[in-house]
Amino acid sequence: MPGSAPPDATDVDDVSDDAALSTADRLAIDQLNATYFHAIDGLLGADSDARWAGTFTPDGTFTLVDATGALVAEAAGTDALVEAWSTFPAVATTRHWSDNHLVSRDGHGVSASCYIVALEVGVSPATISRTGVYTDQLVEVGGRWLYQHRTLTLDPNSPRPT
Repeated sequence: MPGSAPPDATDVDDVSDDAALSTADRLAIDQLNATYFHAIDGLLGADSDARWAGTFTPDGTFTLVDATGALVAEAAGTDALVEAWSTFPAVATTRHWSDNHLVSRDGHGVSASCYIVALEVGVSPATISRTGVYTDQLVEVGGRWLYQHRTLTLDPNSPRPT
């Protein structure tokens, strides 16, 4: 209706959890995601493996499951995460794109999720190699947000990494 005031945030369903996250927290979590994906693609130099593992708490876990929920891979703790990074296929020619990030406070820190598309950029034109959904539990440690648990569930018809 012309001249009427726009709805305020209280008219939006369940904004209370999101409102508890400060802008600084949201930006820090966004930076964590960017570091994770740049490192998983080997774009942070010779120590990309350690930088990727460094996005997790020292006892953090990464789990990869297929669309049926069957375990494909799992790593827990910094050393195991660094080792897991070394098994990722085609690091130099893969680019990960994440989108539709949902982030909200919960009783244990922050729960988050996002879509992921992995592209094979070593061919022309680039092709989609995998898709899925990340679900995360993040905690703040020493003023930094880190993944405590990160699970990638591959979409149906998305091939398992080889």
